[in-house]
Amino acid sequence: MLSSLGLILSLGLAVCFLVYSTGGIKYVYSHTMYLVILSGGFFFGVSGGVCIGLFAGLLLGPLMPIDVATGEMQSTDNWLYRTGAFVLVGALSGYFRSVSLSYINRITWVRSHDASTSLPNRVALAEQIEHMAKHRDCGGIKVLLIVYINNLDEVEQAYGPASSEGLLRTLAVTMLSHYPEASPHRIDNNQLAFFLCMKHQVEVESLLSEARRRVQMPTSHNGFSVYLDVSIGYTFLEWGAGSPAQQLSRTLSLARLSSRGSSREKVFFFADSRDRENATKENLEMLTSFKQAIENDELRLYFQPKVELGTGRISGAEALVRWLHPKKGFILPYLFIPLVENSTLINDLTTWVLQEAARQQRAWAEQGVHISIAINVSSTNLVQAGFAEAAKKVMKEAGVDPRYIEFEITESAIMDNFQEARNTLVELVNFGFTIAIDDFGTGHSSLKYLAQLPAQVVKIDRSFVQDLSQVSEGWHIVKAIIELGQSLGKTIVAEGIEDQGMLCRLTDYGCDYGQGYFIAKPLPADEFYRWYQTCDGQWLPQDKAFDRSRKIT
Repeated sequence: MLSSLGLILSLGLAVCFLVYSTGGIKYVYSHTMYLVILSGGFFFGVSGGVCIGLFAGLLLGPLMPIDVATGEMQSTDNWLYRTGAFVLVGALSGYFRSVSLSYINRITWVRSHDASTSLPNRVALAEQIEHMAKHRDCGGIKVLLIVYINNLDEVEQAYGPASSEGLLRTLAVTMLSHYPEASPHRIDNNQLAFFLCMKHQVEVESLLSEARRRVQMPTSHNGFSVYLDVSIGYTFLEWGAGSPAQQLSRTLSLARLSSRGSSREKVFFFADSRDRENATKENLEMLTSFKQAIENDELRLYFQPKVELGTGRISGAEALVRWLHPKKGFILPYLFIPLVENSTLINDLTTWVLQEAARQQRAWAEQGVHISIAINVSSTNLVQAGFAEAAKKVMKEAGVDPRYIEFEITESAIMDNFQEARNTLVELVNFGFTIAIDDFGTGHSSLKYLAQLPAQVVKIDRSFVQDLSQVSEGWHIVKAIIELGQSLGKTIVAEGIEDQGMLCRLTDYGCDYGQGYFIAKPLPADEFYRWYQTCDGQWLPQDKAFDRSRKIT
């Protein structure tokens, strides 16, 4: 800018010299000064144009003769009028320059942003990736996350376009708040994309865990909280696999197709055609290793305590599978559970979990710990021929009362084949098993179906509990679920209790049972037993002022 200013001032002085050397102001050469003034407005806007106009007026003002040869000088009115004209031309030049730049900037912004949410769009994402590929800014693991808001149309119908767009902006900002470098892009009506560079695989796992946690939380905007049905696809990009723009276009197309087949998975992986063979090979290797894991005793059950909120009595535990690989160490559940659920190995896994849970329940009972154990059951199990008979056989062989075993089934698993699933559940209940509807509130079942199911327990999904101590709108939803479930004769369990505030609210609302990290994290069987013994069968929060008998008035 300083060089431009110096050039314009030099041109002004040059024009001044030209006017003087050609005979004075009465000749046409003085009009050359308009080029200098227009340049000032073009480079420096209105203020710059005014200053250069004033400067030009003074150069051709009181000291510049009308005729150099005769020495006739200008009248004051003459040069002041000219100076005023110069200033006006400079101001207009600067104004039109500002308007033009504003228009150009607006066109550029619209090209790379979504107008309704002001978020960067697909073009901006492609340019970001193109820039990083060109300059090799990302030398580690290049992760592309695509977030699908599956119920955005329903939200728009219920609250209006402005509210749905506001919720989308809020989700975009908070989705990966721990990763400020991950700027959100709206690449389709109901899709957001994030591009990140990670140095290590463990960072990728942490990223996916954070994304999964955020997916389970309600989104708040303008004083109300809404549950957005969100799923996340992720993949890895590589420089050199065609132009980044082409690779992105191919990847987004594949992601859209993959999302249709992964509607029940909250986090899923997709790969382009060149990576699909490797991904398929890795999946097959994972499934092969998992089958061997069952045979080689590599699986472990961890137990997360369930507590009666009114008394603190430790009444049960949820059994969670962990895989201790001999070479890779502990493999995170979301890396293998979705693969297993989509294969026949889910039947083997459920059988193993049921056998281990029954064995552990009997072992604890012999040690004086009489609690129930809950295990997760998939939709595949419910429609498996002979599943109920196999479960009965396990109980008889283990010598365990089926009342101490609870099957947790998600809403979506029941709705896949309602009548067949219901028949299986009725048979299990008649034998003595307890049935719980897991993740209640996130599926698509109606109250009619809830009343028809032979379930004794309803578990409130953690997404409704997560912000219970902070978001007032969520209180009413949780309270309504508790009152509804209890009016239907169901026992209510809240999962995902992570702080004292959540515990207090749930207790105030009369929730029957709860579990979560505030009470205890999932523990191996021996640690669970020691924890139970330390508590003497009754868990109490560390806050001694906590009153279980208090109620909201």
